Amino acid sequence: MINEKIQNVLSRLEKDIDYENSHRDEIPREERLNCISKNIGTFYNIMLKSIHAKNILEIGMSVGYSGLWFADAIMSNTQDGRIITIDKEKFKIDNATRNFEEAGVSSLIKIREGEAKKILQDVLNATDILIGHNIKFDFSWLVQCGFTYDKKLHDTMVMEYIMARGIKWGFSLEDCCKRKGVAQKKSELIQPFMTNKTSYERIPWTIVEEYGKQDVESTYQLAMAQLSKLKMNWGDLYE
Repeated sequence: MINEKIQNVLSRLEKDIDYENSHRDEIPREERLNCISKNIGTFYNIMLKSIHAKNILEIGMSVGYSGLWFADAIMSNTQDGRIITIDKEKFKIDNATRNFEEAGVSSLIKIREGEAKKILQDVLNATDILIGHNIKFDFSWLVQCGFTYDKKLHDTMVMEYIMARGIKWGFSLEDCCKRKGVAQKKSELIQPFMTNKTSYERIPWTIVEEYGKQDVESTYQLAMAQLSKLKMNWGDLYE
């Protein structure tokens, strides 16, 4: 059952979508909505409800039609979820903003204007130190995807190796966090899937998301614990 206010806006937009589909050649390319179909929207809504999704990143918002299907699912799943949606065309952003307001879901959705890749690149440009555990893998992914970053890197695994001074102990993120007494990975979330040789693509997204977020938090806490042990700050270490 779709939220009534959301359904009213969806129904109105579906008339616009149907008109566009039947008069496509008459509508200038830059003015086309290019929305998903109702069937796909219904599929996403059912899927998101079934996996109890709480947070969604959408790249390519158009006028908010798909976002409304997402919003209905999030509202059914949780009281504190959110959607971040990105688009570069102002007329679509303006239309989507009005549609979200009419449907009563504006507080749930944050609109980012611009190219998705540029937004992440802007974050990298504003970053002074990029932290990771065995960061060469994360950094190589960024490079392969066409991102650039030429400032400081802090590898928590390399730092643990240096601080070990030749002692042979484990350097996995889990081992390092245990030694430093900081928040540990949530390996128990994915261990059953790993045991069954299930790829990450087939693990429920909510589990992958929670596991990933904890990895980030654990790595950050480990980096701060290393600075504390060294009695240094970032300036002392890298200036």
